Amino acid sequence: MNAKDFLPKHYVKAAQHQKCLHELILRMEQQLFEGSIEEMDRCRKDMANSIREIKRLQEIKKNNDALRSTLYVLKARGIDVEVVLKRGID
Repeated sequence: MNAKDFLPKHYVKAAQHQKCLHELILRMEQQLFEGSIEEMDRCRKDMANSIREIKRLQEIKKNNDALRSTLYVLKARGIDVEVVLKRGID
Protein backbone atom coordinates (compact mmCIF):
# COMPACT_ATOMS: atom_id res chain seq x y z
CA MET A 1 0.00 0.00 0.00
CA ASN A 2 1.17 3.47 -0.82
CA ALA A 3 0.04 6.77 0.65
CA LYS A 4 -0.84 7.90 -2.88
CA ASP A 5 -3.64 5.30 -2.90
CA PHE A 6 -5.58 7.24 -0.25
CA LEU A 7 -6.84 10.73 0.46
CA PRO A 8 -4.70 12.47 3.09
CA LYS A 9 -7.58 12.39 5.57
CA HIS A 10 -7.62 8.56 5.25
CA TYR A 11 -3.89 7.91 5.77
CA VAL A 12 -4.18 7.08 9.45
CA LYS A 13 -7.18 4.80 9.01
CA ALA A 14 -5.55 2.93 6.13
CA ALA A 15 -2.34 2.48 8.15
CA GLN A 16 -4.35 1.16 11.09
CA HIS A 17 -6.01 -1.44 8.89
CA GLN A 18 -2.67 -2.41 7.36
CA LYS A 19 -1.20 -2.90 10.85
CA CYS A 20 -4.29 -4.88 11.86
CA LEU A 21 -3.86 -7.18 8.85
CA HIS A 22 -0.23 -7.82 9.75
CA GLU A 23 -1.12 -8.64 13.35
CA LEU A 24 -3.97 -10.91 12.23
CA ILE A 25 -1.63 -12.83 9.93
CA LEU A 26 0.72 -13.44 12.84
CA ARG A 27 -2.15 -14.42 15.11
CA MET A 28 -3.58 -16.75 12.51
CA GLU A 29 -0.23 -18.48 12.13
CA GLN A 30 0.00 -18.91 15.90
CA GLN A 31 -3.53 -20.33 16.02
CA LEU A 32 -2.67 -22.75 13.21
CA PHE A 33 0.10 -24.25 15.33
CA GLU A 34 -2.18 -24.34 18.37
CA GLY A 35 -4.94 -25.99 16.36
CA SER A 36 -7.63 -23.40 17.06
CA ILE A 37 -9.69 -23.44 13.89
CA GLU A 38 -12.43 -21.29 15.46
CA GLU A 39 -9.96 -18.52 16.30
CA MET A 40 -8.46 -18.77 12.81
CA ASP A 41 -11.94 -18.28 11.36
CA ARG A 42 -12.45 -15.17 13.52
CA CYS A 43 -9.12 -13.83 12.27
CA ARG A 44 -10.17 -14.54 8.69
CA LYS A 45 -13.38 -12.55 9.19
CA ASP A 46 -11.49 -9.64 10.74
CA MET A 47 -9.01 -9.73 7.86
CA ALA A 48 -11.85 -9.62 5.34
CA ASN A 49 -13.30 -6.58 7.11
CA SER A 50 -9.98 -4.73 7.05
CA ILE A 51 -9.40 -5.59 3.39
CA ARG A 52 -12.90 -4.38 2.54
CA GLU A 53 -12.26 -1.09 4.33
CA ILE A 54 -8.91 -0.57 2.60
CA LYS A 55 -10.56 -1.20 -0.77
CA ARG A 56 -13.34 1.25 0.12
CA LEU A 57 -10.82 3.96 0.99
CA GLN A 58 -8.91 3.31 -2.24
CA GLU A 59 -12.15 3.58 -4.23
CA ILE A 60 -12.92 6.93 -2.60
CA LYS A 61 -9.48 8.19 -3.69
CA LYS A 62 -9.99 6.85 -7.21
CA ASN A 63 -13.38 8.57 -7.52
CA ASN A 64 -11.95 11.79 -6.10
CA ASP A 65 -9.11 11.72 -8.65
CA ALA A 66 -11.57 11.12 -11.50
CA LEU A 67 -13.72 14.04 -10.37
CA ARG A 68 -10.71 16.34 -10.12
CA SER A 69 -9.61 15.30 -13.61
CA THR A 70 -13.06 15.97 -15.02
CA LEU A 71 -13.20 19.39 -13.36
CA TYR A 72 -9.77 20.22 -14.76
CA VAL A 73 -10.90 19.31 -18.30
CA LEU A 74 -14.09 21.35 -17.95
CA LYS A 75 -12.16 24.39 -16.73
CA ALA A 76 -9.64 23.98 -19.56
CA ARG A 77 -12.56 24.09 -22.02
CA GLY A 78 -13.84 27.29 -20.46
CA ILE A 79 -16.87 25.71 -18.82
CA ASP A 80 -17.93 27.41 -15.61
CA VAL A 81 -17.96 24.52 -13.16
CA GLU A 82 -19.86 26.55 -10.56
CA VAL A 83 -22.81 26.93 -12.96
CA VAL A 84 -22.80 23.21 -13.69
CA LEU A 85 -22.77 22.37 -9.99
CA LYS A 86 -25.63 24.81 -9.27
CA ARG A 87 -27.81 23.32 -12.01
CA GLY A 88 -27.08 19.76 -10.99
CA ILE A 89 -27.14 16.63 -13.09
CA ASP A 90 -30.31 14.69 -13.87
